[in-house]
Amino acid sequence: MRIYIMTDMEGVSGIRRGDQGYCKAGEAEYARGRKLLTGDVNAAVEGALEGGAREVVVDDAHGGGNHILVEELHPRAVLESPVSGRPGQYLPSLGRRFDALFIVGAHAMAGTRRAFLDHTQSGTSWFNYYLNGKTYGEIGQYALIAGHYGVPVVLVTGDLAATQEARALLGKQIETVAVKEALSRHVAKSVYPPRAQAMIRQAAKRAMSKIGKVKPLRIRCPIKVKLELQRTDLADAYDGKPHIRRVDARTITCTVPTQADILNF
Repeated sequence: MRIYIMTDMEGVSGIRRGDQGYCKAGEAEYARGRKLLTGDVNAAVEGALEGGAREVVVDDAHGGGNHILVEELHPRAVLESPVSGRPGQYLPSLGRRFDALFIVGAHAMAGTRRAFLDHTQSGTSWFNYYLNGKTYGEIGQYALIAGHYGVPVVLVTGDLAATQEARALLGKQIETVAVKEALSRHVAKSVYPPRAQAMIRQAAKRAMSKIGKVKPLRIRCPIKVKLELQRTDLADAYDGKPHIRRVDARTITCTVPTQADILNF
C-alpha cells in the first residue's frame, strides 16, 4: 500500500504559543518547531510502515515547504514540497496510485472557536472559503483534492478543534490524534511530544486497517467557489482575471470543473 502524508505545522505537538515563532523561519522558536514537526511526521511514517505500507511520500507543505529536517526524516520516507505556478501544486505527486492520505499537524478552519492558530490558507488575507455554499478549511480542501483521485483521508492529527472538524467532515471512523487543546487562538496546552508521537504512531498503524472502509470525500461538480477576503485591496487583486466575478468589496466567486481544481484560481 502507498500512503501520502500532507503536513502542516500549526497542529504539531509541542507547538503551543502562537507568538513565539515556531512556524516561521527566522523567528525565536523556529528551530524547535522544525524538530517537533519532523518528530510527528516520523511517527506517522513509522505507524504506516508497521501497518503494511510499502511506500510513504511526505509533502512538506507548510508555507511552501523546507521545514522538515530532511537529515532527520525517517529513512524510508520520500520527501517533496509544493510546486508553485502549476495546478495541483499543493500535493504535487498525489494520484490514484495512492491508497490513503494522512494529514499531520492540521489546524482548524478560520473562525473556529477554541482553536489554535485557526485560519484557512492565510490568516491575514482569507476570511471565509466556500465550496457549493459550504465553508471548508484546509482539512476539507486536501480531503477533496485527494477524493478527486479516489483517495480517502484515514488519519488527521492536530489540535482538538482540528480533529473535531475532521471527524465532522470525514466521519467518526477515521483515526484522529489531538496532540493539544487551545486555551486561546495563540496559546495551547500540549501533550508531551514523545507521548504525542507514540499516539500518532499507534493511530497511523490503526489507520492502515481503515483503507477500503473509509470513502473518499466527494461533492457535486462543477464546483462554485466563493472566497471572502479580509480587505478590499485583496479582492482588487482578482479584478480582470478570467472566470472570476467580483461579488462585492471583499468577495469573489468562480466555478471550477473538478475537486482537483478547488485551489487553482
